[in-house]
Formats: sequence, structure tokens, C-alpha cells
Amino acid sequence: MSTAQFGRIYRRAMFESRAHEIGTALRRARKARRYTLRQVADMSHGTFKASSLASYERGERAISFERFFQLTALYDISPSRLFAEVTRRVEERPSVRIDVERVKSLGGVEAGILDGFIRNVFLLRRQPVADTISLRNGDIEVLATAAGRLAREFEDAIEPVLRDH
Repeated sequence: MSTAQFGRIYRRAMFESRAHEIGTALRRARKARRYTLRQVADMSHGTFKASSLASYERGERAISFERFFQLTALYDISPSRLFAEVTRRVEERPSVRIDVERVKSLGGVEAGILDGFIRNVFLLRRQPVADTISLRNGDIEVLATAAGRLAREFEDAIEPVLRDH
């Protein structure tokens, strides 16, 4: 196999992986809102057909940025949050588990942002503060933005509070 052939196969595999993950994320967002494919098609006033939506969700059909943004608007979810989830899964980055007790000893702007975020998550879930919390895909990107850092920089800064490290 030539280098060019290998490159084409690799690019196709990466495309298929991304298309599959985008579809999975779109399906999760739709189902979290308890919408059927038909309901979304109706809500879009003909912009989307149920069969097209199903093809996107199965990763059989590529979705344009414009249509991706239209769907995220229908689902009332941030496109950047959904795309951050897709990116994390494609890059095979595991979800982040935080040792809540160690956050207090972290220090720096990251500690304040992370502590406030964790407390709000427990309040929204109506749960008492636990020993650990798993952050959803996309949370690190949001927290990093709030701290004025790149996601990798933020993860490096909070590394002492990550579980299993």
C-alpha cells in the first residue's frame, strides 16, 4: 500500500468516526429533549426531513455547519458545547473525574472557578456535595474559557485534583 493510499484510508476513517460521533451527540441531544424525529422535522417547518435527521444521527450522512447550528438551535443547546463533546470523544479523551475535597487545596483562579462550578452542579442536581464528580464532555472547555486558558492548560492546572492521578 502506498503512502497516498494509506492517507486516503486514514482520512476516510477519521471522517467516518467524526460523522458517527456528531450523529451520536445529535441523537443524545434530541432524546434528552424527548423529541421524535418527526417532531423535529415538524418544528423545523420543513427544513429537515425525519429521514435526513436519522441519516445524520447514524453518521451515514455528513451535516454542514449551517445545518448543525440550525439543529442545535432547535434543541436549545450550545453548538460549541455539543461540538466539544464530539471532539473529546473523537480524540478519545476520557471524562474528567474530580476529587471534590482536593479542590480547596488547589489554589489559583482555576480553584475558584472549579469550586463554584461543582457547587452549582450539585445544587442543580439537588444532591448533597459528594466526594467526587464527573464532568461532562465540554465542561473543561467552558471552565477553561472562564479562566482565560486553553482546555489543555486548564486540565494541566487542575491535574492535582483529578481522580486516578
